[in-house]
Amino acid sequence: MVLIAYSALILATLSLVRALRDLVVERWGERGFSLAVWALFALVGILFLAWVIRQSVLRSVGRAALLLLACTAYAYMLLRLDLAVERLHYIEYGLVAVLALRAFEVQTRDWAAYLLACLYVLGLGLLDEAIQWILPTRVGEFRDVNINLTAGVLGLVPVIASRAHPFAFVHRESLARVLRWSAGVAALTALFLTFVHGFGFMHRSSGHAWFRSVFPPDSFSEYGQHPEAVAYREFPDSPISHPGEGPLGWIGQRFLQWRLLRNPTPEAYNYEAWRHRQLRDGLETPRYAQYREALEEERILTRVFGAYLRCYGVAWPENKRRKFADLPFAGSSTYLSPAQELLITWVRPEVFWVASGLVVVALVSASILVGRSGKRSREP
Repeated sequence: MVLIAYSALILATLSLVRALRDLVVERWGERGFSLAVWALFALVGILFLAWVIRQSVLRSVGRAALLLLACTAYAYMLLRLDLAVERLHYIEYGLVAVLALRAFEVQTRDWAAYLLACLYVLGLGLLDEAIQWILPTRVGEFRDVNINLTAGVLGLVPVIASRAHPFAFVHRESLARVLRWSAGVAALTALFLTFVHGFGFMHRSSGHAWFRSVFPPDSFSEYGQHPEAVAYREFPDSPISHPGEGPLGWIGQRFLQWRLLRNPTPEAYNYEAWRHRQLRDGLETPRYAQYREALEEERILTRVFGAYLRCYGVAWPENKRRKFADLPFAGSSTYLSPAQELLITWVRPEVFWVASGLVVVALVSASILVGRSGKRSREP
C-alpha cells in the first residue's frame, strides 16, 4: 500500500514539480535551486550514514567495500548530470526501489525480489516519462528512464550490503513471476519508444552536418514543393495547431504532433523546418562555441528546407552567413542537429515491432512453462 501511494504521488505531482522549480529559480536563481538540491542530498546523506552505523554494515569488509563502491557510483552519476532537477530522480526512485523490494518480499523471499523491484522501477519510470510527454511543461524521453532505473539499482545496493545473506536460491514460481513482469515491461517499453520517440532517418546535409528526420531519403523536394508546405497562418509561431485549452487540449495537441511527425506530410515538413529555424535563431548568441551550430542549422535550412524559407523569408542576411563561414572552426568536426534527436534511426519500425512482439511472446511462453513445471514439482 505504501509503494502504491508513493508511486501515485510521483505521477500526480509531475505537473507541479516544474512549477515549484520555476518558483524557486525566480526567487533565488538557478544557483539557489542547485544549492537547495545539494542541501537535500546532504540531509539524505546524514540519514543514510546514521542508518549504516545502526545496521553495523561497516563491520564487514566485503559489505563496506560494496557500500563504498555504490557511494562512488552514486556521486559520479550525480556530478555528470547537467540539470539539478534530474538529480532528484536519484532520491525518489532509489526510495521506490526499496519500497518495491519490501513489497515483493512479502511473497518472494529469494533474489527474484530484487529483479522484480528493478522491473517495477523501470515500468514506473516509463509511465512517468509518458505522462511528462503529454504535459505541456515537461519532456519525456528514454534517457530519463535510464536515470530512474540507475537510481533504483543503486538504491538497492545498501539493502544488499546490510544483509548477511541477501540472495537465496530462486524458486520456479518466483522465476515465472519475473518472466511475466519482464513481458509486461517489454511491451510497455515498445509502446513508449513508438509513441514518444518514434522512428526516422539519418540524413547528411553537407560534408560535416547530419540531422534526423521522419522523411525518407530524396523526399524533401516532393513535400517542400507541396502547396500545403506553409505553416498554419493562425499560429505563425508554431506549425502545430492547437485543438483546445485545458489538459484534454494539450493531450490532443501532443497526439496531433505525434501523428504529424510519424507521417511524411507537408505539415511534418513545416514542423521540422520550424524546429531547425528555432535552433538556428536560439544559437545565434554571443557565445563563441555556439556560432558553428547556428551556421550548420542555417546550412540545413538552406539546402533541405528551402521551400519553408521562401514562404517565410526568414533566411539569414548574406553578410552574417559569410561572417560565420569565415570562423576558423567552421566545418572542423561533425555536427548532429538536435532538432529531432529523439527519433530512432538505427532500426526500422517494422523490424522493431516484430522483434518486440517475439520478445514478449517468448517471455510469456517461458513464464507459462516455468509455472507449470513448478506446479508439477510440488505434486506428490
